[in-house]
This record gives sequence, C-alpha cells and structure tokens, in this order.
Amino acid sequence: MLIREESGFGGYSSELEFVGPNPDRNAKISYYMQKRHIFGKTKIEIFDKDNKLVTELPAGKSKGVNTISWNGHLKRPKVAKAKTFAFGGFTTPRAPAGTYKVVFTKGKETYQTSIELKNDPDSPYTDKQRRQLHKITMELYNMSEELAYLVYEIDSLIAAAGDKNKSTVDKLNVLKETLVITTGDNYVGSAEPQLREDLLDLYSKVAGAFAPPSRPEMANLKLIKERFKEAKNTFKNINKKGIPVELKSLEEFLNES
Repeated sequence: MLIREESGFGGYSSELEFVGPNPDRNAKISYYMQKRHIFGKTKIEIFDKDNKLVTELPAGKSKGVNTISWNGHLKRPKVAKAKTFAFGGFTTPRAPAGTYKVVFTKGKETYQTSIELKNDPDSPYTDKQRRQLHKITMELYNMSEELAYLVYEIDSLIAAAGDKNKSTVDKLNVLKETLVITTGDNYVGSAEPQLREDLLDLYSKVAGAFAPPSRPEMANLKLIKERFKEAKNTFKNINKKGIPVELKSLEEFLNES
C-alpha cells in the first residue's frame, strides 16, 4: 500500500471530461469463510514491527469472501472527558512506512499475513523529515492520553474526597478548569479553550500534515508541554495527603473501550 501525500481535494473539470469517484487506495485484507461464523468473535488486529497493536478492525462473519479495508492509520487517541467535544481528537495518525503483521481471529483460530506500507516515491520530504513528523505527532498523541488519565485521576479523587475535604476538592476543581472545558455543551456557548483543546488543535494540525512541524508549531508544543508539566506538579501538591482512592492503571484506563 502506497502512502499518498496528497489532499482529498481535486481540481476542476469540464463537461467533456470523465468524472468518477477517486480510486480506493486502502489496503485490502481478504479471507474466505466456508460457512457463516456464528459462535465466537471475529476480529482483525494489525501489529507493527515491535509486535505492538496498531489498530483493530471489525471482521465480517459471512460465508464466502470477506474483504476488510485498512486506511493505514492508527486508532484515535484517548481524550480527556469534558463538557464539549474536542474535534482534534477525532484525528487518526498515519502509520509510518514498514511491514505490519495482520492477525485474523475466528473464535479460537488465528491466521496471519502481512501488509507493507511504502512512502510516496514522488514525495519532496526525506525519511528524516517523516520521522520527525511522526515523532511529534505521537508525542502529542501520548500527551492527550496522559491528560485524559490525569483528568480521570482528578475526578476519582474528587469523588473520594467527599465533604470532609472541601478545600482539596475546591483546589482540584480549579485545576480541572484549566485542563478541560467544564461548562456549556456542544450546542450552547462554552468557556474558553483549555489545555485539552489547545493540545488537540495542535495535534490535529501536525498529524494531518505531510510536512514536518513548523517553527511556530514547535514553539506551541513547548508551551503546551510546560503547561502540562505545571498541571501535573500542581496535582501532586494538592494530593500530598494521599486521599485513599482506587484507580485503574494507565494501561487499564487506555485499554477501556
């Protein structure tokens, strides 16, 4: 599968030119079923060279040939809960060029194949620039997931603190208001964007580009990292008393559907 470095917008055509849908450039995963699979789950998992799960795709159970498409993207990042949507969080990062293992699971049976992603040979960008772009994309991706976990910790601590720790709860709410939007909704005017919105806005711009991040984007990243570091330090200081609370691990939290 070739990673096409082009936008989804075409040019103009006249009434004398043929107009049709763009070709489907997704990777195709096909498998044959002798009969419809009824009992047990079917799924397709894609792993990178380090055997890390990249994404999971729904798999058909119909008799005959089933074909599943993969667009060469990773799954969306986990996003901190808030009163409004963060549209930048719907962006999925592109998987870098390389060979990926495909595992099809049908009940207790598994089958394997592979998919190779190749860079566009006509691209003006070097491999070094692509690595830089992917590095910054994933840094922002991971920050979004860490921020989601921090907000989960704050919400859990507020619930555990109760009325006996009003001062702590007030401090936690003040901190949370700097991290995510806590008022309004998606239909009524909401508060000013907070760390989550600024982070995901930058993430969507970087992840959706083919060019390496610009200087202003790198400067913005530095500011966001400083704000996030300060927020984490503030949370530690607020929770010095160590209010007892049961928390999921970061891995458990991220693996939740």
